[in-house]
Parts: sequence; C-alpha cells; structure tokens
Amino acid sequence: MIPSTSGGSIADQGGSLDREVRHLHDCLFGFPPADDIIVQYRLAHKFLPLPASPAMKHSLDRIVNLKLDAEAIELVLRRQVPRHILCQKLHVLCYLAEARSAYYPRFVNEDAAFLKACCCLGLHGIRSLFKRLRGEYLIRRHALV
Repeated sequence: MIPSTSGGSIADQGGSLDREVRHLHDCLFGFPPADDIIVQYRLAHKFLPLPASPAMKHSLDRIVNLKLDAEAIELVLRRQVPRHILCQKLHVLCYLAEARSAYYPRFVNEDAAFLKACCCLGLHGIRSLFKRLRGEYLIRRHALV
C-alpha cells in the first residue's frame, strides 16, 4: 500500500480517486479519461499531496457524488478561494492531459482563420459568463463554500 497524507492509503482511496478523475475529466473535456490519465492522476496524488481543509474535502466529495459541473464551480472558486482543492485538482488534471497528443487540439489552435477565431473567442466569452452564473448557483444551492 502507498502511504497518503490524507488519512488512508492511496490503495484505499483508489476507488474514490478513480471516480473523482472520471468526473472531473468528463466535466473538462466531455469524454471519459484514458486509463493512463487515471494512473497518472493517482501517482500525482502519491507524489504531490494537496493540502485541504475538511470543508474543502467535503465540498469536493459533494461535487463528485452529485455529479455537479466542476468546471463552473471552479470558475467561481478560482476568484473566491484560489487554493481550493478543486482548483488544484483541475490544474493537475489539465497538466496531465496537455502532455498527450490526443489533447493537442484542445489546447492549441493552429487555424489561420482570423474571423473564425474571433467568433470562437466571442462564443467562449459567452460560455464563460454562463459557466460563472451556473457555478455561483451551484455553490449557493449545494452550500459548497
């Protein structure tokens, strides 16, 4: 068993970490993670223990168990509580994903179409506003902070 700083062992937390990474990945990318991302996520928790208060851990558990929109909630928490465990875990997940070629188009735009890029930027701005409103609603509705 691999020791953990958060109480149990990584082996004991395996099921909850797997459930967590599956939900967070689906919220960010819209599809299930590959097995290697799950393994790397577990290893990241072994080598990079993320400090969190019991309240933060409880809110993360609620987000995963209720399958709430983690991306929307993180958008709000990023301003309110920048070191929140959800923000840190999404950063780790993005870091793991961006190193894989399958995710390259999600992080880099190589199109030379200026008008299309401006339209996409505008649409993502509107999407971000919607996500922020949704995140604020979910935080209030489920008392996450």
